[in-house]
Amino acid sequence: SGDNLASLNALTRLFEWALKQELHSITASDYARLVRDARATRVFRQSDTRWTLVNSGALRTFRLPKSALVPDLAASRGVTGWRVSGDALYVHTDGSPRVELVLTERPGAHLRLEASTGEIQFSKLAAREAAFTVRDVRACQVTLAGLPARATASITVNGRTSSWQTDAGGTLKMELPGEAKVEVRL
Repeated sequence: SGDNLASLNALTRLFEWALKQELHSITASDYARLVRDARATRVFRQSDTRWTLVNSGALRTFRLPKSALVPDLAASRGVTGWRVSGDALYVHTDGSPRVELVLTERPGAHLRLEASTGEIQFSKLAAREAAFTVRDVRACQVTLAGLPARATASITVNGRTSSWQTDAGGTLKMELPGEAKVEVRL
């Protein structure tokens, strides 16, 4: 593709487009580990609204069909958040080998992970505060949701504190360094 200028320009546009996407970069060995864990994952139905997800913890996001139900973070164990996209519900977990997922029509107000482009590990996740680390080979985008609309949050990133405001939907979008220790408090 680098034989002539037109081909090189097309390749450059493709790379620039790819870098703007919500990508979660992983190594080939991490991908292989995720595939093995996905194949070994077991899902046990406890009831229409309760499920147990069992694997080694490498696979941390589960895709479910979109419905009127979403995770109840207060009642679930090992669930860090969720996101509806298209016709799917993506449930994020903390990497526990056994996750208890409880679904509800009306979840209580609770801070949650909506999306992250880097590896994220929560040390605390409560209704109005969280502490986590994030790591990637590039800057990370982390989106937290489930917060009050237009609320002011105190955000500490690698020891530096500032105030951020949630949007009208109660979402907080953060651009973070490739490695960051973060605390969020409302």
